[in-house]
Amino acid sequence: MSVHALLWRHLPRSLMLVYADRTILRLPDRVYMRDVIAPAIIQRSPARLMNIGVHYYTDKFHRSLSSNGIDLYTADIDEQKAISGERGKHAVCDAAVVGSSLL
Repeated sequence: MSVHALLWRHLPRSLMLVYADRTILRLPDRVYMRDVIAPAIIQRSPARLMNIGVHYYTDKFHRSLSSNGIDLYTADIDEQKAISGERGKHAVCDAAVVGSSLL
């Protein structure tokens, strides 16, 4: 395991979220997710939604969907990221496998 991975694994979650607010969540894709995609999903008000690919900085996105009555499920291929998934509704799997099982 890399030094970077070890560092992130042992940092307090609150410190990671402060870092995310000041860096990652200001990146164009995260701003687009927050300002365009999340409101569009909430407006459509689906009963259930699966978010594939989770990390500590997706927590606010998950909470905004859940607080609007969306039953959220999560999935990620990296089992170490399960801590960032929805408790009791997270799958460790390959998105290609999930997608092919729906066809």
